[in-house]
Amino acid sequence: MKKLNLFPTWLKWSIAVITICMIALLVYSYYLYQIVQEQRTTGFSNSEEIVIRETTLQQIDTIKNFQGKEAYHILFGSTDDTQEQIAFLNLDNDQKDIVLIDQDEIISEKQAVDEWSQTCDECEFIKISPAMINERPLWELTYRDEKDRYVLDYISMYDGSQYEQLRFKQTFE
Repeated sequence: MKKLNLFPTWLKWSIAVITICMIALLVYSYYLYQIVQEQRTTGFSNSEEIVIRETTLQQIDTIKNFQGKEAYHILFGSTDDTQEQIAFLNLDNDQKDIVLIDQDEIISEKQAVDEWSQTCDECEFIKISPAMINERPLWELTYRDEKDRYVLDYISMYDGSQYEQLRFKQTFE
């Protein structure tokens, strides 16, 4: 007596090929994600070594990057006497110029966000990041305004005055 075959052979092969393709796509996606994450932090350890060697910073807590006309690694850390400082390392300059700022001389991230929230009631806050434009240390506030525009607001780290603002209107939903 012959066995009853519920699935045709072509269907079995099709399911097998689709399954293999899905697994390969997942593996490739994971690999691509790892590469992108690694490139995002490329050079951080080298920047940390340069800043520790060239400045009074002895411990680095956080490293961020900023890309404007020039690329910067921005390092948050402290000195031997626990004074907190921010180092802006210019990556596009061969001399690797470093701008060092004491954190007690600037407004904090929290202060900048608090002042911003008082001026924009119906806005949706996204993030705040350090920035350096034309050798001026700035906070980059990112948010959506009341007209649903994506806004980059650059304010001075020293007094919170506005330096530059970019608003992007969304054309497609």
